[in-house]
Amino acid sequence: MKPSILHVSYADRWGGSAASARRLHENLRAAGHVSRMLVHRRDGDDPDVSALVPPGGPRAKAETLG
Repeated sequence: MKPSILHVSYADRWGGSAASARRLHENLRAAGHVSRMLVHRRDGDDPDVSALVPPGGPRAKAETLG
């Protein structure tokens, strides 16, 4: 059984550390591992990358819920 891996980064596309985390994430998936990213700033469209804070901040989410 291959391990599940969660990468935590500020962004998925912006900056050097984001590029490194994304490369690790993509290469681990290519090797058959379950790899996900949790970021503050999500700019890409990878379905395995989730934003910790929704676009517009927490208030934007609260306003859409009513």
